[in-house]
Amino acid sequence: MYLREELGEAPVPTSVPTEAPAPVEVAPQPKFHIEIPTIDPAKQNIVTLLGDSPFPQYYNGEALNLLSRVENDSIDCIVTSPPYWSLRRYGAESINTDNIDEFIESIVAVMGQLHRVMKPSGSLWLNLADTYQNKALKGLPWRIALRMIDEQGWILRNDVVWDKQSSAFDSSSDHLRNTHEFIFHFVKSDDFYYDDEELRLFFNNVTEKKAKEGKTSSGVTGMKYRRNVMSSTALTDEEKQNALAELDKV
Repeated sequence: MYLREELGEAPVPTSVPTEAPAPVEVAPQPKFHIEIPTIDPAKQNIVTLLGDSPFPQYYNGEALNLLSRVENDSIDCIVTSPPYWSLRRYGAESINTDNIDEFIESIVAVMGQLHRVMKPSGSLWLNLADTYQNKALKGLPWRIALRMIDEQGWILRNDVVWDKQSSAFDSSSDHLRNTHEFIFHFVKSDDFYYDDEELRLFFNNVTEKKAKEGKTSSGVTGMKYRRNVMSSTALTDEEKQNALAELDKV
């Protein structure tokens, strides 16, 4: 049934069509394929790769190609800091710093191979920084970390915040400066090696060394605050001594 306006306009339907509109086909999003080099057990020998030198050995090469020469469950500790995305230009053609999805796939692919070569008792320390695109912080560290947890079986033990104090990359005036990065501690089994007593001894030695240098455990001398306390005319001598004692505890 239709109603026609007196002014001669086109008829207006008073009922809704009973047939549902045809579904709109959405083209599938392209998935980036990262080629993993063929892993030949006969060529996997960490001693052959690194040699028997007592000194550190450095190899300049594509990460996946080098990892393909490392046998399973052979590495005790891995410390790595992948390239920044969209903050620096790198000469290597294999590093795509233009497409964020392909960049994430590349990093996740390397993390998968690191999971293969690391011992069940080993640890991975992964340093990742975030960045902005189109006024939005992309959440890169956690997007990569969650992929590692959900798809590769990594166990996240700690998320350490590295306070860098300053940022050399960001000159924007519409958000706070990004002055920290994440350092994730990953393991691949519950039976991983962790010597907390050694960490305590190291921290105590560092604290003692800083104390001898006139620094607090936070790494600063606090001289500015001490001068302000000592030159204050609003504090009594007793209050000044109490304030200095509190600064010593920082």
